[in-house]
Amino acid sequence: MLNPLFGKPMKTVTSLRLKFSLPKSCISFLWGVPAGVFHSLIVATLGSQAAFHGSVAVLALRLAERYPERVEGSQSLYRHNKGHLFACMQSRSTKPGQLPRIIFTSIILLLAGLPLMSQTGDAGFIQKQFEKYKEQTLQEKIFVHTDRSFYVAGEIIWFKVYCVNEDNSSLLSLSKVAYIEVLDKNQQPVMQAKIALKDGTGSGSIMLPADVHSGNYLFRAYTNWMKNFDPAFYFHQPLTVVNTVVADTLILQNTAENYEVQFFPEGGDMVNELKSKIAFRVTDNAGNGIDFTGVVADENNNTLLHFKPARYGIGSFSLTPQRNRHYKAIITTTTGKVVTQNLPDALNRGYVINVPVTDSEARLKINIQANTDSKFAYLFIHTAQQVTTEELLYFTNGSATFEIDKSRLGEGISHLTLFDQNRQPVCERLYFKRPSQQLLIDGKTDASEYFPRKKVSIDLASTDEGNNADPADLSMAVFLIDSSAVNYEDIYSYLWMSSELKGRVESPEYYLSGNDTKVNEALDNLLLTHGWRRFKWSEALQDKKPVLQFLPEYEGHIVTGTIVSKANESPAPGVAAFLSVPGRNFKLYTSKSSSSGTVNFSTKDFYGTRLMVSMLNATDTAFYRVDLSNPFSENLSAEKIPPFNPASAESFNLLRRSINMQVQNIYAGTNLHVFENNKTDTFNFYGKADVKYQLDDYTRFPTMEEVLTEYVREINIRKRQDKFVLTMVSKDENAVASIKNPVILLDGVPQFDYGNKISNYDPLKVERLEIINDPYYMGTARLDGIASFFTYNGNLEGFQLDSSATVLDYEALQLRREFYSPSYETTARAGSRIPDFRSLLYWSPDIKTDEKGKKEIEFYTSDRAGKYAVVVQGFSKKGKAGSKVLMLDVKKDPLRAK
Repeated sequence: MLNPLFGKPMKTVTSLRLKFSLPKSCISFLWGVPAGVFHSLIVATLGSQAAFHGSVAVLALRLAERYPERVEGSQSLYRHNKGHLFACMQSRSTKPGQLPRIIFTSIILLLAGLPLMSQTGDAGFIQKQFEKYKEQTLQEKIFVHTDRSFYVAGEIIWFKVYCVNEDNSSLLSLSKVAYIEVLDKNQQPVMQAKIALKDGTGSGSIMLPADVHSGNYLFRAYTNWMKNFDPAFYFHQPLTVVNTVVADTLILQNTAENYEVQFFPEGGDMVNELKSKIAFRVTDNAGNGIDFTGVVADENNNTLLHFKPARYGIGSFSLTPQRNRHYKAIITTTTGKVVTQNLPDALNRGYVINVPVTDSEARLKINIQANTDSKFAYLFIHTAQQVTTEELLYFTNGSATFEIDKSRLGEGISHLTLFDQNRQPVCERLYFKRPSQQLLIDGKTDASEYFPRKKVSIDLASTDEGNNADPADLSMAVFLIDSSAVNYEDIYSYLWMSSELKGRVESPEYYLSGNDTKVNEALDNLLLTHGWRRFKWSEALQDKKPVLQFLPEYEGHIVTGTIVSKANESPAPGVAAFLSVPGRNFKLYTSKSSSSGTVNFSTKDFYGTRLMVSMLNATDTAFYRVDLSNPFSENLSAEKIPPFNPASAESFNLLRRSINMQVQNIYAGTNLHVFENNKTDTFNFYGKADVKYQLDDYTRFPTMEEVLTEYVREINIRKRQDKFVLTMVSKDENAVASIKNPVILLDGVPQFDYGNKISNYDPLKVERLEIINDPYYMGTARLDGIASFFTYNGNLEGFQLDSSATVLDYEALQLRREFYSPSYETTARAGSRIPDFRSLLYWSPDIKTDEKGKKEIEFYTSDRAGKYAVVVQGFSKKGKAGSKVLMLDVKKDPLRAK
């Protein structure tokens, strides 16, 4: 029997007591399709039972039953549908003679749909690669609350660090160290610090040196893990510093009137013959938006349209570019300056995406236009790297429309990315869904106004949106307002908006202030001009593991270096290195170089400025050396530091600020340099020694040779070729004793000369000797016993280290400075004649509200009257961010005024 459609012999297939025929070529084709497509065929067929009278569904299930390895769960599919399909097959609506024709028609339709299923598989590939990339590249985000944004030289910058998960903006305890830098106008670091983090938060301080130059600076913060990604992800905040003591530093930088004009087509590109929405942004030297009027003209200077900004120098207009035409914008500022800027060239073929601005809260409409040969494209939507939509769109007359319920989108910024049929990203658009999650902070003062040296009591309350108690971790600064505005970075708007957008966002809190048409249009323009993504699709779509050079510091600071060959400067793998921090409670770390020559010394509880020594063992010293790496990021972002204009600082009353600072440093100087003692492990790395010798308990001999010979029984000392050699009887893992060369330590620094130098060292400088008899494993290193010598002060007492050792003063984790806030509880203290010119009345990075969300804060005013701002920021236990600003009014004391 020949099949009239295929013209080939037919094979009889029995299914559910019925017989029907199917071409061998068709069956062979089905076996040849990929497993994923075959599975899609089965599932799609089950959804078409009514349309095909169940015939193709029966066939699909029988094929799955016969070849279960092809489709996961096929037996289950067959069992659940067998009864229903059998009823369909027995239905009177299907005549026996029609059955083969129905099957053939159905198979043809299904085979024609295989490309569609393959396309759906492509979309699945995008999501699969995206999810894989996300799992391998956890994103941290940092926010820093600084006490102020304007300082004079000699003042202290106080700050608190919040490290959060980019996915959900909740506190993240992955990294235990944050790196803080103050960069000058050339983005060179002038001050740096390493801050310990615990449970996602940490705090620190930086004293501005007396010789710091006046100017605008950039305060930035990041973790070691964040160094794997674009430095634009780092936290950035502009600071202004004025040096009123050194006159020659008050230099007027170039403040000539210059403007930057930028255009951003919606989706990424303008395409000829397709109408595009084009956003624009015009900023001055300081990066602030300006007011202006503008026109768009063609190459013949024909005016096509007029435009002006809506807010902060940002706005948008629509334009349909034509082939072989070029466009320019002519900007006229309010001062009369004219700036001409060409618009981006349009593509001849491409895609345009448009998301209309609407006040509707129900659905989001996405319009796509194309003038390519593509019949379809993929729309991929994710919020904070959480996938919300993956849709295959078919073009009809070069256009496609997709609508999505806004409830399906996550809060904050969603990325709408369009991929062509080759799975290449061709358009991207941002959409912002206003967050409903917010920590609400309220504060009430115990008086409407205060006098100098009086107690201030503030009752803080932290609640969620439903006014339910929400315990929170807060930081608070109370400072004198030198100008009319309270300039501070808002943690709420930063995490939801500024940190997700490219470049500095001017007044981000405005875009979260309301939900009316005006604000929504301004927000949409902002997204068009600041759009970006936290990763590159070219990297995400590659089926390979991303290269991550920097490790997360989940236990403590990691000191990194490279072992290089002295012969050719190439990296040396497999070489053991040692890092020592001398002291009475010394630290010793080991590491073996990787294939790239990298060594990582994972430290813990490493605080303060310490002497640090890195070295190799005696065998490797002749061939290799250790080069320690800069722990701070050497990559710079495109963040601009505006030029400094001294005239802009006049409103801050520099003379008063300078007097305040100098008086405080004179009369309260010692109180400004009190640091907390960190409780660290006082045991050395090997714990309790097997044997300990306090040398003062014994007869003091003039040479170390005599000391070791006379009463240190565990160590044998002898000379070999005019050099001393120390050995020790040590037992291995099988308790077999043998003579070994122990590791010799002096204040924690290894000596790889078999004990020759220590044998010639002055014994009167040595306080004690500790001995470990048995082998000790330290990381990848095996130590055949330890002989650890200690000097009285733990500072090596003039011992000459090997010339191959690298010795440097190292700034480890910053010791925490205590904030000085005097108390005037008694009449005597209140009447003290010691001046109190504090402009920063209070700073605390560790305010925690109780289970009822309550906390009372108390502090005293200074001698300075004026308006004070109270800025409170923080996170709740539920992972919600919030901030609050209160005002204090301190009046002059009429009695003191007389």
